[in-house]
Amino acid sequence: MHFIRLLDDQTFEFISTYPLDTFEYGCSILSCSFSDDSNVYYYVGTSYVLSEENEPTKGRILVFIVEDGKLQLIAEKETKRAVYSLNGWWEWLTGGMDGGNGSLIGIFILELV
Repeated sequence: MHFIRLLDDQTFEFISTYPLDTFEYGCSILSCSFSDDSNVYYYVGTSYVLSEENEPTKGRILVFIVEDGKLQLIAEKETKRAVYSLNGWWEWLTGGMDGGNGSLIGIFILELV
């Protein structure tokens, strides 16, 4: 079982925990903010690791914000590949993915309403 955990910066104690799905592994993480938005967002790229697959064919991008010291999932996007890397670029989020048929880069636009 894998988790996303928020730690206290002084004691390293767990402040908040978000469990991932069964067979889901955290592969990448990024914290960033965008212009015109004072919030800091935490992005986690995942993959579902199944014994019958040579390479993961499913993953997710999870978007968290910290409110009152707790991780809050505010958005998620399922992908058809594992998300091995994440990068904030201007107002976009880019993700590096691989699913056995070669690598690709996805561009995701976050719009919060």
